[in-house]
Amino acid sequence: INLYSMYIYTVPNFFGFTFFSIIYLNDIAYLIALCINC
Repeated sequence: INLYSMYIYTVPNFFGFTFFSIIYLNDIAYLIALCINC
């Protein structure tokens, strides 16, 4: 998870939160994929 990206995309506006959600979900999916590959 890129903390800097999280900080950038949490700007208080609709598009900011939308992009943050997309990036956050992608990071979660990536972590799950890594766990499955373990």
